Amino acid sequence: MAARTAAALLARGIAPSVLLMGTDDRIRRYKHAVPRAGVLERYGMVNLCARKWGLVVSITRFVHFGPLPQELAASFLAAARIHSTLLHATRAGASSGEIFTAAQAAYAEAGAAEEIELHHQGGACGYKEREWVITPDGKQIVALPQAFAYNPSLRGAKVEDTAIVTENGAEILTQTPTLPILETKIDGTTYRSAGVLVR
Repeated sequence: MAARTAAALLARGIAPSVLLMGTDDRIRRYKHAVPRAGVLERYGMVNLCARKWGLVVSITRFVHFGPLPQELAASFLAAARIHSTLLHATRAGASSGEIFTAAQAAYAEAGAAEEIELHHQGGACGYKEREWVITPDGKQIVALPQAFAYNPSLRGAKVEDTAIVTENGAEILTQTPTLPILETKIDGTTYRSAGVLVR
């Protein structure tokens, strides 16, 4: 999986800088599932950061062979809600700490308050995979327009995309319109997150 993904990127003049591939139980056990010798049986994850013209995007996508378990589907809906909350909280003048607090509340609302402590949630990006990540006491300030890559995850599910945030809101740069879409509405704004490709 890692080799084929890297080859497809390099063929397009895109340099992979992070390749985190996981299958089946490893996805549930590890937030950063590095490639190992496992063979994909039911559930696969392609998680990468890639650079072109100096700029980096981050993206994670999943495939499931056979019906998606109800618990996993619910986790993806919750991760999409958390991701949407992060984007919604990313406004001009907002601090890293304020965005983190919004994420904390969304994790708690999903019944998974502890999951926020198990992995960083992402943050501003551009010429690095993350220029800074949101933290409880973070002092960095959002200055629009600015690119962000958030990656909330819980119970084997994760939503990760790169967005450019302007005064008009967030525009996802890493859209994959051929995949299922999960929609979340917050204060009248609809956010779209990639769902799981079921085969």
